[in-house]
Amino acid sequence: MQERAHIQSEVELDERDAVNRALAKRDFQDLKTEVQELRASVDGLVIAWNTATSVISFVKWLSAAVAAFAALWVLVKAKF
Repeated sequence: MQERAHIQSEVELDERDAVNRALAKRDFQDLKTEVQELRASVDGLVIAWNTATSVISFVKWLSAAVAAFAALWVLVKAKF
């Protein structure tokens, strides 16, 4: 009787271990999927950041060019 109970408890432990391994594997797959989604999201943010940086650089350059053109315009108008 004790041997049967011992074998049954070992089988229950093996089943619990198998269930726990299956749950851990599923959790790992879920985490892996979430990491891939986050990576794609971060890639999109990096692209947006780089685009915004380029636009700001262009606007700075354009404002300097407009200021230089305005200064030249004032000089030309002041002499005539």
